[in-house]
Amino acid sequence: NWTLLYERITTGGYMDIEQMPDGRLNVCSSDGDHLTSTDNGATWTNYTTSPSDELRSPLETMHFGTGNVAWAASHDNIWLRSQDHGVTWEHFENAPDIDDTNIIEFYNESFGLAGGYVFPGQSLMYRTTDGGDTWTGHYFTGSYVGYPRDTAILSESVSYVVCWGGDDVNHVFRSDDGGVTWVEKNNGLPGNVPLFTIHFLDENTGYVAGGKFMAPNNLWFTTDGGDSW
Repeated sequence: NWTLLYERITTGGYMDIEQMPDGRLNVCSSDGDHLTSTDNGATWTNYTTSPSDELRSPLETMHFGTGNVAWAASHDNIWLRSQDHGVTWEHFENAPDIDDTNIIEFYNESFGLAGGYVFPGQSLMYRTTDGGDTWTGHYFTGSYVGYPRDTAILSESVSYVVCWGGDDVNHVFRSDDGGVTWVEKNNGLPGNVPLFTIHFLDENTGYVAGGKFMAPNNLWFTTDGGDSW
């Protein structure tokens, strides 16, 4: 059972939600706002102090990591960074060259991954080992496999990514070297169902989900580290 907690008629959509280390919930919206709740979502406050309105853009994803740094990203290679854990935001000028960012995820203060659509359809993930100051791109093995939609970082070595698009085949990839190389892990997944999200409970047990205007059965799980689903 679900209860409607909050509604703003002028907002096209809420794109991502995260819980911050102090317990607050934070939502980013399609009109560039950040809303926070201190009562588990019963009430929300717009606490955005961001760049001027003409520079704002729909926010697709955000990440509140360790320390005081938070990230949010949008279309047109726009990234925002906060150094006071989301109270104020500024444009991040050294963002990786991603047209539409779907993923910003950090494992700790140093190591993180980012991904999304890169024109004209390049299949690669970006990684940082210096807290996001610099990013390097690493291509997936083989031909175009679509663009990354979500990641699960289990350690500084082991990460998973799901990709949407490509040659009409589901794509789950695993990296054992911190995101430098990626190995396809699709055994047991039916073809032509776009994957949007991935989550692992531990290094062996995880879930992927997807589908878009399609039949049910769009949730799969693995107990062998993605070797079969």
